[in-house]
Amino acid sequence: MNEAENRLHSFADTVSYRADRFAETTEHKVQDLATRVGETAAKVGLTSENARKVSEQVSEKVEQAKASNLAAVAPVIGAFAVGMTLATRLQGWRHRGD
Repeated sequence: MNEAENRLHSFADTVSYRADRFAETTEHKVQDLATRVGETAAKVGLTSENARKVSEQVSEKVEQAKASNLAAVAPVIGAFAVGMTLATRLQGWRHRGD
């Protein structure tokens, strides 16, 4: 049972790491997009005030994405899946002798 517990912790850690990495990657992409939007706005003659507003709005969306519960839910879903798998295997072992 100790091996199963270790695997469960390892899986939960992996899912958590991937969720964090996904959030960071998304943040970088959105920040790059905001920079490009500002550059494009300047090229087409929009005022710096408009470009600043767009950049602020994109930054707000980044913060909202970072604050969302999506990253926190991923390890819970992973742990549930592992738990269901373990329960199924244990039940299979229990009924093997029947």
